[in-house]
Amino acid sequence: MHVECKYQLLFQVRLFMSRALNDPFSFYCMVNCHLLGYKVCSYIETRLTNTADDTVKQYGLAFIYAEEKRDARIRAYLDKHLVKNVQLTAHDKL
Repeated sequence: MHVECKYQLLFQVRLFMSRALNDPFSFYCMVNCHLLGYKVCSYIETRLTNTADDTVKQYGLAFIYAEEKRDARIRAYLDKHLVKNVQLTAHDKL
């Protein structure tokens, strides 16, 4: 991947995470996370670990990756917080 593309992707992920973690009435989903590189995964991990200063405490956020990709970089972090086969209910019941 070209260097400029990598920085553009990181910028887009930062924007996505900022929106997702500051919008309590929406649900955000990122797909194909098994394709993300180390720097992007590291940013996501750091951002999710450091949410104490955020004003919004409840948010909807999902990361979807191919389950057969056992070596996906993001998987190691997400496995600690993994919810499989989540049943979607009303927002106020989550």
